[in-house]
Amino acid sequence: MTTDGRGPPATTVDDLDAALPWWRIAVGSGAAMFLCMALGRFSYSAMIPALVEAGRLDAVAAGYVGGANMVGFLTGAALSTALARHLRLHRLLFTCLLIAVAGLWASALPWGPLWLGGWRAAIGFATGLVMVLGLAAAAQTAPMEKRTLAMTTIFVGVGTGILFGATAVPALLSVGLEAAWTGIAAAGILAALVARWGWSSLARITATPAPGLQPAALPRGFTWMALVAASFLFSFGIVPHTIYWFDYLARDLGHGYWFASLHWTGVGLFGIIGPLLAAGLAGLAGTAAAIGVVYLVMTVGIALPWATTAPLALAVSTMIFGAQPAVSALLGARARDLGNPTDMQRMMRAIILSNAIGSAAGGMTVPLLLDRTGSYETLFLAGGIAFALATVLLAPAALAARQDAPRMAR
Repeated sequence: MTTDGRGPPATTVDDLDAALPWWRIAVGSGAAMFLCMALGRFSYSAMIPALVEAGRLDAVAAGYVGGANMVGFLTGAALSTALARHLRLHRLLFTCLLIAVAGLWASALPWGPLWLGGWRAAIGFATGLVMVLGLAAAAQTAPMEKRTLAMTTIFVGVGTGILFGATAVPALLSVGLEAAWTGIAAAGILAALVARWGWSSLARITATPAPGLQPAALPRGFTWMALVAASFLFSFGIVPHTIYWFDYLARDLGHGYWFASLHWTGVGLFGIIGPLLAAGLAGLAGTAAAIGVVYLVMTVGIALPWATTAPLALAVSTMIFGAQPAVSALLGARARDLGNPTDMQRMMRAIILSNAIGSAAGGMTVPLLLDRTGSYETLFLAGGIAFALATVLLAPAALAARQDAPRMAR
């Protein structure tokens, strides 16, 4: 045990597994992701057709507003470690909850794209901090055998939030845009309260390592670098669906708002199912093999609308895109496999910073590509190519894990 002179003794890394309720921390991080990622990023996608039809934004401007959230995410992820050195972890994360809730309320005000984009960026900033620090705390405190479960719990929170947005936003939009924003913000307050409860023990965590235990350098070699690159390509590859899938179904294909809402509900359902399936696959085959398989499936699902817009293809793309929180869960679990508890904050920062750079790059590139080509299908092809490249990078570790499995069984 250590103390920083500002409160009760803090828990060191060696004490964490035994002393802290890891499941509460995972639930708290999941609730925070419900607020910051699901409500703060994904619910905006369901609002785009209504915003465009109300004349508040056009499709390209709506894309840049969505991209502002991703640039904010990059900034938060980049500054997370520096801020954590100067501020207590629990206070910093609680501040993120306040920023996200304020941003959701402020988005209801019809004060133009700069106002909306600024608050979307602020929510993204809070999301970047939560992703790095909240996930690191959960991975750091969870016992080894519960690590994948902890990551899964967090990203089920994302899927649950997407599902809420898909079902609540259409009903609220029938009342008006302001009603939809207000309903989303009210749900955000409830999520913030759950996160506050789950994170109540974070005040006991300190970054101070146990005596004689010094943090090792970040992993080196192809396996680690491929994982970091795959995180970048994942976040870049899902940008077209994240921003435009709802609008593509509703307006570009002409299927209407309720058809798109039905698909967005599917995104939310598979956002819950996907991480659970990924956890089961990782338990059977290991995280290296599981993440390779999941990236291959994502490649097909993201690029599919470029090849065909048949109803079955659209449904498959919706389901596979919806399951994408499984990728984030596996990235976190795989990173933990390659390091040790004392390195988790830095390792998660590296993974999520790469993720954030991909999101920001996609958030700025995808609207520009749409402006130049006028084709949503081209965007989905670009996303599929990103996933295909990541699948190639992850293949050596996945194949090695498959070859090792029979020997381990013997």
